[in-house]
Amino acid sequence: MRITGGVDRITGGLDRDTADELTEVAAALLGSGPSPRRPRLDRAGLTLCDSLGPAALLMVHREATGAGTRLRPAGRPAALRRLLDVTGTAHLFPEP
Repeated sequence: MRITGGVDRITGGLDRDTADELTEVAAALLGSGPSPRRPRLDRAGLTLCDSLGPAALLMVHREATGAGTRLRPAGRPAALRRLLDVTGTAHLFPEP
């Protein structure tokens, strides 16, 4: 997984090896000074997402909510869409 622009764009895989990196970067971004009003989270570049992917995205969602902001999700590959649907969390990450 590669994260560019803070937590702006995620490319590659989001799995057990990279989920912690995403949550750490998100926590650092959202915890440093005034939070972005609506940080953008572009997931179009995800090529792999295992069961820890939605868990990591939920933790980022909680970090944003705790910082008083909401994520602007964008790009939802089919595999991620299926995982979010199966876990009942798709409504937390609506497409624009």
